[in-house]
Amino acid sequence: LVLSIASIILVYIPAVLSGKNIYVWTIIICLYSIIETLVLLEGCTKKSLTACIGCISGILVSAIICFITNKTMNIMGQADDLDSAQMWISQTYYHIFGQTKTLDLRAIVFSSVLFGALGAIMDVSMSLASSLLEVYNNSTNHSIANTMKSGFNIGRDMLGTMSNTLVLAYLSTSLTTILYYVSHYYPETIFKTEVFALMIAQALIGCIGILITIPLTSFVCAILYNKKSEWFLKTLNTESN
Repeated sequence: LVLSIASIILVYIPAVLSGKNIYVWTIIICLYSIIETLVLLEGCTKKSLTACIGCISGILVSAIICFITNKTMNIMGQADDLDSAQMWISQTYYHIFGQTKTLDLRAIVFSSVLFGALGAIMDVSMSLASSLLEVYNNSTNHSIANTMKSGFNIGRDMLGTMSNTLVLAYLSTSLTTILYYVSHYYPETIFKTEVFALMIAQALIGCIGILITIPLTSFVCAILYNKKSEWFLKTLNTESN
């Protein structure tokens, strides 16, 4: 947790303020956080490898969808009108390190969506990899098909609960702004604001990322955990040598 937070504060933020490509550095921080977290938790094992592959796949798909959504919905990145820091950023130009820089607010939205979805996707991938390993170790009917089926059954429940987690998390962070709009304007006004549109987009993108992570993680687990596949991989390595 300390390393993940430090990567954002000590690496990502200085990179953004120095004018580096925000999209690239967002992906770099996400990949770093995935690898260091799962490897430190589990070590270099099949479980951590399958979780890493599933999580990275899910976050890359989320990144593509988020980028397209930002362009399509014309997100400006100025959703929270009550935050003083947002008011500062909304000026677009800022003076730091003796230079005047231009901040890409859409790219900041891209980062916030991915960082928000990262935890949920990582949770699902690691939990699924761990669950399938336990199922495999305590089952006598080993096959790729059975492991995939178990992964889909477990993943379906994960998707149902984690989608609630994402929606409620994003809703709670925007609760003050929602209350402001409802109390000062007509209640239906909130549905026309960027803060509401962004909240829905964030939740949907996170859910789609999880939806992609579940079958990919299940497939990788089925391949790596199955004894027949282990024999097949060893055979391929022997023949190649």
